[in-house]
Amino acid sequence: MFISPMLLQSASGPFSHNDFIFEPKGEDKEFVHLEPRLRAKVRMRNWTKSGMLRTPVFEQFIL
Repeated sequence: MFISPMLLQSASGPFSHNDFIFEPKGEDKEFVHLEPRLRAKVRMRNWTKSGMLRTPVFEQFIL
């Protein structure tokens, strides 16, 4: 199943919709947290020098 990406668009004002939650976090209000509607199984491969995982690899959508 292929889901096409959302294209970048200009907006006349800030994003606001009842299906999404906006929680200002971090140092400014540029960060927006959206509750995910799609879930996916992702595995990590490779290790950093400090022993942390990196390089996420998509495996499948979780329905």
